[in-house]
Amino acid sequence: FTMQDLYLSLSSNKLRISTVNDKSGLSSVTEELTNNVAKNSSIVDPFTFGSILAETISKVTSLSKNKLLLNVIVEPEDTVVTFFTIPKSALGNEGLALEEIKKRIGGVDLNNLYFSYKRIAPFLYQFVGINKKFLEAWIEVSNNIGIGLKSLVPWNLLLPKYVGVTD
Repeated sequence: FTMQDLYLSLSSNKLRISTVNDKSGLSSVTEELTNNVAKNSSIVDPFTFGSILAETISKVTSLSKNKLLLNVIVEPEDTVVTFFTIPKSALGNEGLALEEIKKRIGGVDLNNLYFSYKRIAPFLYQFVGINKKFLEAWIEVSNNIGIGLKSLVPWNLLLPKYVGVTD
């Protein structure tokens, strides 16, 4: 049994769902949402949103829920993506890493984020955080409609990285 990925985005109260399959190729649909259901990229009413989402999904695929997975493209206002450095003498010092993160993201409370950071070069780290309320709303929607939540991906991480390009 083959799982089919659904790619969703929610921006400016527009829900967009796309999927690709071998038979029909790309299928995509857009649904305009009211402010009592969603506000810009935030889910206001997870239960109603889930009902609309389930109905909209049926417009792009006829597969049953147990064969579908949700992949959500996350807007920049719901994520924090940044880089920070740590001196060689402080490598492994998690307290210093958190202080550097706090400096870089200024004004954002780490308690309101699910986050991770990873060393990507000898002294360079990448930090990625997602708003807790945003993630929890999508988990609630996923549970309500019975379709697994596979991923939440900040769209700015999908942009290509150019190194040594002067354009």
